[in-house]
Amino acid sequence: EPQDSNLWIATDYGAFRLNRSTGEIARFLDPGQFTAGRVYDIKLSGRFLWMSADNGLLKINLKTAKTEPLRLNLLPNIYRPLVVNDEIAAVAGDHGLVLFHHRQAKPISREFTIQDGLPSDRIHCLYLDGDYIWIGSDGGLTRFLWNNPDRVD
Repeated sequence: EPQDSNLWIATDYGAFRLNRSTGEIARFLDPGQFTAGRVYDIKLSGRFLWMSADNGLLKINLKTAKTEPLRLNLLPNIYRPLVVNDEIAAVAGDHGLVLFHHRQAKPISREFTIQDGLPSDRIHCLYLDGDYIWIGSDGGLTRFLWNNPDRVD
């Protein structure tokens, strides 16, 4: 994930930051060791950098360096694509899509599965398109209205 003169890299051994100007690479070490193991995906949204890991999501304020973990009880070794914007973070969970509304003081989350209309619980890729998330799964492609005013989360 590009960020200014840096390139953030997700690996099986944590997250790394490559300074494209100097060529230096450094491992990201968060205080809580949340991303000490596998990091699946990294996304930038405003002043926040997000990482999906075995433990869930890590939100990093790039101005203050404060980290905020959003813990999930996830199985390891399952690809965890991630999309974020100013209001939500969505990540592939063990059984579908986990949607976090992170603007509140205490973020709320909800998991959406085949019982909610997804064609499959195994998600391979996500793309955020305004109020929609395009979900690519082994059951097909779905356009999901994350900002549905009729849904009560």
